[in-house]
Amino acid sequence: MGNKQAKLVQEVFNIMDDSRNGTIDANQLRQFLIENEIDCDTSELESKTTMDIDEFKHFLSVNKTIDRKVLKQTRNKLTAKKHLAQSSEMHMREGRDSGTRLGPAASEVTPTSPNAPASPDEVKSPPRFANTVSRYGRIKKKSGSNNLGWQTRTLCLDSDVLRYYKPKMVRPMGEIELKYISRVWGDEEHSERFYVEVGSRTFNFKATSANEADEWVDAVNVAISAVTKEIDKLPKGKFWKVEPFPIVKPANLPVLSYYKSLETLSTGDIVLFQTKGIGPGIIRSATSSQYDHVGLFIRRGGRVGVLEALGESGVMVSSFVAFYRQNWHDQYSAIVVRKVVPALPARALKEMRKFCRGVEGKKYSLTAGKLMRRNSTLRFDDEKRTYFCSELVAKAFKTVLLLRADCPSTEYYPGKFWAIRETSAT
Repeated sequence: MGNKQAKLVQEVFNIMDDSRNGTIDANQLRQFLIENEIDCDTSELESKTTMDIDEFKHFLSVNKTIDRKVLKQTRNKLTAKKHLAQSSEMHMREGRDSGTRLGPAASEVTPTSPNAPASPDEVKSPPRFANTVSRYGRIKKKSGSNNLGWQTRTLCLDSDVLRYYKPKMVRPMGEIELKYISRVWGDEEHSERFYVEVGSRTFNFKATSANEADEWVDAVNVAISAVTKEIDKLPKGKFWKVEPFPIVKPANLPVLSYYKSLETLSTGDIVLFQTKGIGPGIIRSATSSQYDHVGLFIRRGGRVGVLEALGESGVMVSSFVAFYRQNWHDQYSAIVVRKVVPALPARALKEMRKFCRGVEGKKYSLTAGKLMRRNSTLRFDDEKRTYFCSELVAKAFKTVLLLRADCPSTEYYPGKFWAIRETSAT
């Protein structure tokens, strides 16, 4: 191993050594290699829990496909995650006292000053949350390009859209509005396959079994029957392909006043923050976003709070009155609200209250290793569970079924809640 490659190996190892004890998590390494489609034999990692530097070097020597180029790409990916983790810990607020937490007792919120500053800008186009998702699951989709064959996708059906995703990815690759679907049917010869016809295009899907394929056909047809199909003609081109959500500068959004927010904000509404300073700017740059922090509005009786995870305080529900009383809004260049439409039903509100009780007091944690982790085995209220801001919001939404479960909560960064297109069941 040459000097340059040895240096790369050491850099990758150091980044993955979160605890700084001279070992790395073998399962995290295995998951990272699989998820990033790095061609190598990971069987050796299945029997290990940790690896020291010598074991890591031996693993690389056996897997010749992990060459200098792959190591450099890996180093760069891990470094970006590490910078994100370090800069995220900078998000904290000055001037906290015992009156900043929103307790369980119910009382009306009253503005502390008639001149309370104008507050969050409200997004013109709220996220599309539907009340009914029939099903989602892992399937195979035949690529429109003949040379790519069958590819693993997550298929998600809600009340008016059929979406497909790369596994564990936040943004869908395509979304087909049900009103454009002309036919859905199975295949007698290949019983695990089913087809969705949209104009001249036929989407080929493959389930894991004939029964599952039948269930998909029935579910989509039932959903289609409830959709109004008053269309003159189909849009041109590959209209089902999902483009990046348009970026709107906060300055171009309408202003929602402090008083109005107390009347209109509901449990589950998203609040996005654009924080002043260099550290938060690093987060926005690393995540290609305008926002570096996110929380959820929570109503307790007549009072409004923000459920959030902060660097020094951990998970808490901050009083919205205290937010302005202590002038925390001065820390931000912009505060933006996204409404959940329609509002959460009673059952979801009950689950959200249970979630808040379970996570309050949990510690804040964001490490490069955590960002590489693809699955969590801990319950949301487990005593060992930790959160960073957007992970907390994603987990809350999963708890009330507003996000699908197969995408890790750690994949959601603050800015992704601006572009969110997810739907869910009530």
